[in-house]
Amino acid sequence: MTSESLAFESEIISLSPINELAPLKLIGPIQPSISSFNEVQHLSQLKAILESVMLKKAFTSDDILLASEAIKNKLENKPGQDIKVAEFNGIALGFICYSRVPASESSYEIEWLAVHPYAQGNGIGSMLVSMAEKDIRGKSGKIIILETTSKKEYSTARHLYEKSGYKIVSRLYKLYSEKEDHLTYRKDI
Repeated sequence: MTSESLAFESEIISLSPINELAPLKLIGPIQPSISSFNEVQHLSQLKAILESVMLKKAFTSDDILLASEAIKNKLENKPGQDIKVAEFNGIALGFICYSRVPASESSYEIEWLAVHPYAQGNGIGSMLVSMAEKDIRGKSGKIIILETTSKKEYSTARHLYEKSGYKIVSRLYKLYSEKEDHLTYRKDI
């Protein structure tokens, strides 16, 4: 584990609202709101979401560093990068990060989608994907791509993408390991 992810862990412990998500599974369906990323309000909560997904073994520490880089790019106001956050009662439940593909006229890439494990199964991932698609369409986007892996921990995410109309357009066999392929999905909107 890197020193950066260790710093994230200490934030999780001190971030009590995230720890209050456990009862969500007990209260049934929730209606989160979607908002644009706000550094003051969301930064530490997004880091906690990434860490909790990593603890569930879906993300690796390298994944966390890459996602943190995407958040950092947004903080530095890099053009074309958007982060939308699903929240409930002021607590971030998940986020989606997407941007225009460099040198393209109308293609976008979903770079990261993460939902806190306690909040999964409530349709939040679908809501975030739908919101990103609507925003991209509003920017005259026509194609959305995303890249993922074939490892079993990502099966729920792949199911979500396929249910949302994304199709596999490329598969690089054994790119990450003997049992793990690289997948590229595409959706025309």
